[in-house]
Amino acid sequence: MIRSNGLMSQAYYRQPFSRGTAPAIALAVLEIMGRDPDSTIAFFPSDHHYRENSIFQATIDRGLQLATICGDRVLIIGAPATYKEVEYGWIQPRPIVPISRLNALQYVSRFWEKPNLVEARALQKSGCLWNTFVMIGSGHAFLRLLEATVPHLLAAIGDRFSASDLDRIYLEIKPIDFSKEVLAAAPERLLVLCDGPSGWTDFGSPQRAMDLLQALSVF
Repeated sequence: MIRSNGLMSQAYYRQPFSRGTAPAIALAVLEIMGRDPDSTIAFFPSDHHYRENSIFQATIDRGLQLATICGDRVLIIGAPATYKEVEYGWIQPRPIVPISRLNALQYVSRFWEKPNLVEARALQKSGCLWNTFVMIGSGHAFLRLLEATVPHLLAAIGDRFSASDLDRIYLEIKPIDFSKEVLAAAPERLLVLCDGPSGWTDFGSPQRAMDLLQALSVF
């Protein structure tokens, strides 16, 4: 999604094969910045579900407002952890005492990628959040985050590219995971916004999707 001066437009590229999440995100950021250097960018994974869409929409609206004052930091939506999930990534915010924890904006202290059960129990108890991978920020904030963590990826892509260049680019780069090699590598460049009770679920596993369908009495 591209948002600039209240307008939205779309561009599509087809990845020739998988090289992880970082190359796809970098290509999107560079394409958007080429069209509008003052854009605000939001990334939404396609395999997620929200039980209460209106609550999630309110969080996104708040995030888009806050992105204009976040400067060089990228804002990530964190979901309240309702149980000890070991297959999600977790975000450890810096401790604060907000008036209301709902939609609280915090600095990020650390990322935990798929912790074990003991760690997940401790993370939930300490108020850590699930990483939804929904991200909002200025194009400049995303670009500087990439420059600080994976400059070799930006160098491989180059300043200008077209759809016909993607085969060559993807042959030259190695797989890069955005969560592990970008977000976890530079928590000081991030902020986390706590979602409301939207019922966020990641459909990364078939069983999780089936569990949700059963909870919704579809079967």
